[in-house]
Amino acid sequence: MVKNIAKIAHGSDVYYLKDSEARQSLIDKTEKGAANGVATLDSSGKVPSSQLPSYVDDIIEGYYHEDNFYATFTPGEDEDPDIYSDLIAPETGKIYVNKDTNYTYRWSGSAYVMVGSPTNLELTSATIIAALGYTPSATDTTYTAGTGLALTGTEFALATSGVTAGSYGPSADVDGTNGTTISVPYITVDEYGRVTSISNKTYTSRNTDTNTTYSAGTGLSLSGTTFSLALTKAMVTTALGYTPPTSDTNTTYSASTGLSLSGTAFSVKYGTTAGTACQGNDSRLSNSRPASDVYSWAKASSKPSYAWSEITGKPTIPSVTTGTCSSTTVGSTKYFYVSLTAA
Repeated sequence: MVKNIAKIAHGSDVYYLKDSEARQSLIDKTEKGAANGVATLDSSGKVPSSQLPSYVDDIIEGYYHEDNFYATFTPGEDEDPDIYSDLIAPETGKIYVNKDTNYTYRWSGSAYVMVGSPTNLELTSATIIAALGYTPSATDTTYTAGTGLALTGTEFALATSGVTAGSYGPSADVDGTNGTTISVPYITVDEYGRVTSISNKTYTSRNTDTNTTYSAGTGLSLSGTTFSLALTKAMVTTALGYTPPTSDTNTTYSASTGLSLSGTAFSVKYGTTAGTACQGNDSRLSNSRPASDVYSWAKASSKPSYAWSEITGKPTIPSVTTGTCSSTTVGSTKYFYVSLTAA
């Protein structure tokens, strides 16, 4: 019995190796597709591009649109916009081919830069149609000028209206003095808003008003061209709501105390009796008049006297055994100081 023998099949051939030889011929799984290992094969028997150097797979095709490359392009239907999707991340060292135009680009690090010049590329009807997105017409376009427009070749402009260019109307401010003649423009405009004709008309202000008729209405009087207000008794009566008297015949006047009345004139009534006003040295204003609110005994020339014991409600005065009195003079005023010692 042989030990340490490894069986290796290769097609229809079968090999038997010693265990040590077998281990030297086998490849570790960790070395597959790894650095310093061995390349693997995909389902088609080819080495995947991820395991190839960059220069072997440095051309990328896509659709260039608005400064970016996209892997997928879906044309819009009817008026729907075209759709670009699956944004391709830019890399340096790669060549990008636009499938629409076959133009080639490279990534500068911040933007795509075209490789070569488009003028050097061969243009065909197919590439032009692909670039435009439609088949251009083979015939020229016919242009016609509508109302109000003039056409020169393919350039349109406003048509002239037949009016002579220039300034119309007064060229400066006009003084409104009577008899002044000024030029006023007369303008004609068509239905398109264009000025079709302009002419000057002369206007002269009149010196006097000779054809205006004036008439005075109710309550007014007219003299020439001057109006004035004409009041009548009927107008006043209507405004007041009653007929006012022509004179004061029913008003009664009377003079109250201190007043005198003469016709309809009032005046102050002066005198020395009751009901008259004081004036000058009226005897009723004498200083010798007795006060009516003073008791008669207080007004008598001989006043009554009372003993201390007859006074009621008097304050209690403390008994004093000794005391001193002194005085001092300040200016023309003399002050007294009394010091008492209670018993």
